[in-house]
Amino acid sequence: MVMVVGQHVINELHDLRIAVRDLLVRCEIGLRFYEVGTFLAGQPLYTDYEAMYATRGGWTKQYFLVVWLVALGFVGSVIFKS
Repeated sequence: MVMVVGQHVINELHDLRIAVRDLLVRCEIGLRFYEVGTFLAGQPLYTDYEAMYATRGGWTKQYFLVVWLVALGFVGSVIFKS
């Protein structure tokens, strides 16, 4: 049961990270930060690499492997202890 809860929490945190970043981008668009020269003189606010931030970080969803391995190790230690 703990494994399932841990995996759900990890997935939710990943989705929330993307949602927060999308909300920040919407605010920046509303404030016209993306127009060249508005926020930084003669420069865009973000480079192309930085603009793709919301789509990066897929590795953070891989933490469920750690949760499953720890839980299986614990169950294994309880079973084989006797």
